[in-house]
Amino acid sequence: MKTQSFIISFFIFCFTFGQSIDYNNFDSKKMNSALLSEMNSFRRGLYLDTLVYSEFLYSKVAKPNCEEVVNSGDFYHPIIDVYWKTSDVKDSIGAESLRKIGGILNNHTKLGKPGMLIRENAYRTTVRFSTYQDAAKHVIESWKKSEGHHMAQTSQYSDQNLPGVFACHSIKSSDGFVYIYFEFVKLYRLSTF
Repeated sequence: MKTQSFIISFFIFCFTFGQSIDYNNFDSKKMNSALLSEMNSFRRGLYLDTLVYSEFLYSKVAKPNCEEVVNSGDFYHPIIDVYWKTSDVKDSIGAESLRKIGGILNNHTKLGKPGMLIRENAYRTTVRFSTYQDAAKHVIESWKKSEGHHMAQTSQYSDQNLPGVFACHSIKSSDGFVYIYFEFVKLYRLSTF
């Protein structure tokens, strides 16, 4: 029975992440899923904590940052300092984290927002890959060559033995570039319960 379960799981994994990329119909959802899975696999291989997906981090930071840059026609890290400190994004991520992960967040910050640290990795390429999984592995390997990006993907994001969160978004632009924005967040907690 265990062998059958393993074989079925293996085929589901291969089907989901081993799908060929059709660059005329680039599927951001498949690319995002492959990136998230590969990042946690990469982190597990280094005996680091794995991260939990955050829908709010995706919708309020990763996706807007990626869209902003694609629409600009340039390549940069959007400056979100004021937005990060004063909008409801930290409150939303914090509330989602409490539902998914638990713990008690540290809200004793100057602005009364949950204490968090955010890091972002960005990538742009015109290189074509066979599968979304191959592309995701290449992106993570490429980030290893940059000290800042490597630090972001290998930092410890757990606090009080509870995981941090992550999200990413990818877009293929009309000029053929694939853009990727990957967010990592450490949530500071007072306790696990």
